[in-house]
Amino acid sequence: MTKSGFKITSFISPTIQFILAFATFILSVTFSLEQNRISKLQYSPLFILSINQLFGKDYTPTQSEKFDIFNEGYSINNYNYKLHSIMNVAYTLNNKSYEKKFYVDYFSVQSKKSGGKDRMSGGIGENNILLFSNLKRQIIKNFNDKGINLINIELHHYSEISYSDTELKGNYVYFADSERVTKDIYDNYLAGIDGYYTISLYSPNIDEIISRTLRGN
Repeated sequence: MTKSGFKITSFISPTIQFILAFATFILSVTFSLEQNRISKLQYSPLFILSINQLFGKDYTPTQSEKFDIFNEGYSINNYNYKLHSIMNVAYTLNNKSYEKKFYVDYFSVQSKKSGGKDRMSGGIGENNILLFSNLKRQIIKNFNDKGINLINIELHHYSEISYSDTELKGNYVYFADSERVTKDIYDNYLAGIDGYYTISLYSPNIDEIISRTLRGN
């Protein structure tokens, strides 16, 4: 009995020791990984993209809209960005649905810093809200005159931000409007754009826009 009990005890003790050692190892690795993650977060930028309507001194809304990109995290180097304002025209013709995308010169004046933090870049378009509303109305009227009534026109802004971190490693961040997205989603939004034509809000050629929209359909 004693001998048997001794054998069981001898067998269990090393097993428990191994389990405890393994659990300690797992906890140590987990703690190390978490500390590493926290450390990276502490030395990482935090980008925020905002798109807002401008207001006058008396707080009345204007017909102009602006965008700003802020870094509220750690300072960076080699900052750059691309912001694409894209008009998507979806319509139905002969019971078939079609879609066309165009670049729009929506934020006509833009600026940026090369590094650091806080406000990194921004842009504004004078009366761009009003001008885009007029553009939509003219396009829809032209479509209606051609007997096309099922039309939907939307404007979205897609951004790619590039920068170097503390280890001088290149990084990219993507936005759809003000929402952070993956590169695949960003690339999908930009797919199929008419890359050889940009619509000017200040002097839009409606006939050219309609011709390019209907081309090949």
